[in-house]
Amino acid sequence: KRAQLISNKNGTGYPRNIVESIEAKKKSAYKCEIDPSHETFINSKDNNPYIEAHHLIPMAAQGCFENTIDFADNIVTLCPNCHRKIHYGLPNEREEMIEVLYIKREKLYSQYGIRVDKQMLMNFYGINKID
Repeated sequence: KRAQLISNKNGTGYPRNIVESIEAKKKSAYKCEIDPSHETFINSKDNNPYIEAHHLIPMAAQGCFENTIDFADNIVTLCPNCHRKIHYGLPNEREEMIEVLYIKREKLYSQYGIRVDKQMLMNFYGINKID
């Protein structure tokens, strides 16, 4: 089940489990899931390549689901450039990235009691394209 909404310095949000982020990073071998050839630097905290965790179904959408979306199979690993791009890039570029990542995970979501299709996911990102 999902956690309760909590108040923090930025307002309210759902808590995140750092263990799930670490597991996602391990699963991806600390590589960017958009392009594994993207190199960053070695993180002094764990001596692994620096990579950022990103919830493919955004945590802001947690309220749409009864079960938590804070699990390793919903967390993608991205180099810093791709992470910024998925948030701030041009809509067509963001759509392409989201689709690639969704295809890799769409069959996993049902194991967690999560029902999400590609269009719903695009809507979470503000991409409202009709096929």
